[in-house]
Amino acid sequence: MATDSSVDEVSSNSPVVLITGCSTGLGRALVLEAASQGLRVIATARKISAIENLRAPNIAILTLDVTASMSQLEDFANKALTVFGQVDILINNAGYPLVGALEEVSSDQTLGIFKTNFFGSLNVANVFLPHFRARHSGTIINISSMMPYITTPGSGPYTATKAALDSITKVWAGELAPFKIRVMGVSLGFTRTELLGSNLNTVENTVKNPIPDYTIVRELHEQVRALYGHEPNDVQKVAKRIFDVVLTHNELPVMFPLGDDAVTSADEYLNQRRSEFEKWKELGMGVSADD
Repeated sequence: MATDSSVDEVSSNSPVVLITGCSTGLGRALVLEAASQGLRVIATARKISAIENLRAPNIAILTLDVTASMSQLEDFANKALTVFGQVDILINNAGYPLVGALEEVSSDQTLGIFKTNFFGSLNVANVFLPHFRARHSGTIINISSMMPYITTPGSGPYTATKAALDSITKVWAGELAPFKIRVMGVSLGFTRTELLGSNLNTVENTVKNPIPDYTIVRELHEQVRALYGHEPNDVQKVAKRIFDVVLTHNELPVMFPLGDDAVTSADEYLNQRRSEFEKWKELGMGVSADD
């Protein structure tokens, strides 16, 4: 649900961007980058206190829990649209990680991460789509991950949420094109945020009953912990590149790998899939009905 904190009035014709998950990391970097480029920004987080220090003449702050009910999200959208009178760009950034073998992650944990990482983006976008369709204008940016390209052991639930998000990004791109609504998914590489730090160690992100046999998963978890603070991508450069692409190109890629590691992983994934397809395509043919 949403509650607003009083914001300074801004007289401007610049685009309005609404960003979810702004308390830390990429969300916060996106807010600061958007403001520096002269956009009007609506920054959101579950706790208003976490983003209070972002308030500025062109930055409004609102409370938003992306897992709220549809009626609460509709109320939020109505409230958000009164701040600057419109929303031009929606960036679905809210999400969290979870490391564990599929067998040892509880169903509640899997449902929980889907509620935030997938349904949160789906539902928040859906409550703004009537506004976008009415204006025949709008942009939806879904912050995804390169993980669907590499699918490492122990990343199953998180990777599944991002793969699902990628799928609806592609569907939206087709469904919303007639309304001149642009849609882009960002397949983000490892970036220096708290995703692999404190975000990985909260209660909902920790396997409660680990199975000793899954040594491969424990090894991965240690590798992930070791990567924290040494991720190859700079969060502010990532934020800047996203806005550079969105603001300077009329046509957007449906999926945009961002970061050298993400681009390399995407390239390898596509080559592997093409090789596999060529090997098996003949066996996939010849089953058409005779009539």
